Amino acid sequence: MHEGADAGVEVVPVWNKSNREHTIIGSEPVETRAAGRCGERDGWTKPYFVDADHINLKTVQRFLDSSNFFTLDVAT
Repeated sequence: MHEGADAGVEVVPVWNKSNREHTIIGSEPVETRAAGRCGERDGWTKPYFVDADHINLKTVQRFLDSSNFFTLDVAT
């Protein structure tokens, strides 16, 4: 990511995992937030997002504390 910035390209990482993916592998959204923090430990100081990917009104609650970006499935 630093290479992009060095080349003059603004990079904004987005970490995401859908509710379905969490259900399949047995993970929790807070673990996705922790993965995003890896960049901070490596010196990343710019913004990044943790996407609650493909959520709906039935699944949004489990993502509220750990996500700062929300991709909504409006068809469900």
